[in-house]
Amino acid sequence: MSYIPEGTPTALNYSKGTGDEYVIFWGPVPCELANGVVRRYYLELDSADPWESRLVNHTTGDMRFGFWNLLPYTRYRAKVFAENDAGRSQVAAELNFTTSPAAPPPPSNLTADQLSRTNLSLSWRPPYPPQGVLERYEIKFRTNALRSNSTLLNVDQYQCSSENSDLERHCFTVSNLLPVTIYRFSVRAFNGGTTHGPYSDELEIETGETDKSSWVNVSLTHSFSSSVNASTRPRAVVLEDLTTREYNLSDLYPGTTYRVCVQASTTAGFGDAVCDLISTRAADPVVPTEPRVNGIVNGTINITLNSVDFVKGPITAYYVFVVRGSQDVEGPVVPVNFSDAQEMQLGYYTAAKFSPEEVRELSDFVLGGGNVVGGFENPPLTDATPYRIGLLVASNFSGVRHPHPHTHKRCRGIMSSVVESC
Repeated sequence: MSYIPEGTPTALNYSKGTGDEYVIFWGPVPCELANGVVRRYYLELDSADPWESRLVNHTTGDMRFGFWNLLPYTRYRAKVFAENDAGRSQVAAELNFTTSPAAPPPPSNLTADQLSRTNLSLSWRPPYPPQGVLERYEIKFRTNALRSNSTLLNVDQYQCSSENSDLERHCFTVSNLLPVTIYRFSVRAFNGGTTHGPYSDELEIETGETDKSSWVNVSLTHSFSSSVNASTRPRAVVLEDLTTREYNLSDLYPGTTYRVCVQASTTAGFGDAVCDLISTRAADPVVPTEPRVNGIVNGTINITLNSVDFVKGPITAYYVFVVRGSQDVEGPVVPVNFSDAQEMQLGYYTAAKFSPEEVRELSDFVLGGGNVVGGFENPPLTDATPYRIGLLVASNFSGVRHPHPHTHKRCRGIMSSVVESC
């Protein structure tokens, strides 16, 4: 009686071939585990990234195979099974690799909001799939009268204000435009280590009218309105001293975007306002309740996550934080994938990421499920290992850079007691 192979191919690896080919190669199954002559190999290729849903399979008699037409900057997993006359092995050699980046596709859904007669706020969806790490944007615009003379703006700060509730969009304000003028805008993206992608579809918009009143007996007015309550009447301060060039705003609310405008008045009334958006720092999130452990089944831990009601800044993400063993975690906590944590020899890793909406709708979460949740690996748990499970809450507000060395988020968390997987 013959048996299927009990071992896997050895030394599985990959190399970049010519063009966009990726070559997977391996060594033979150890003789004592082959159970006969290995006739062929069966390959499977899939991806954990949401933009790549294909499952590619192939059978070959060689110990190498080239894959073509893989997507740029995408994580792939290759499996290689050995087959003999009795059939295919039930175990496979596995390899994870990431393809090289490429120029991004064009941004989409470019729109504009008029902030004043000369300022426009542009908004767009970033390239998808990303095909690399976004480095910057370039905005091109021109008037109808000057079709061959375009202005180019390099944009490396593109976070939207909290007034834009769509967190998947990027924004930029173009200032000092001509009033009552038709402009055409387009935007393209640059990925690190590559070149730019194509421009987006062109957007046409006309700026508003200007105020032609004369300027005499000037006084300055600062007005500022908060995004906390849209119905709140804007506050205003009149500055009679015309040498004043600064003003301190006090009693502002944490984690809030204010629109601050400065305009001059004459006997004929107020003229054009110069406006900008200013964001106050979000306060540190407070996590009052630890994750509740419901049970341990087959090497997994079932936990319940509770949403956080925090009024001093927006909650933008929840992270399930896992500490292996009983050692303390010192210093700033950075959300890190399991595989990266192993390479850095960290005692902790992040098993999942959820949006606030997902936490409100989620009843339970299974730790150790062997899946990918929110871009973070949730690997199987190790038997007889103590685990501490925590909930990290992040507040990332309006692109404000917090004084954290590794992240622009303020994270605060709470840990459950030690739980041992069995």
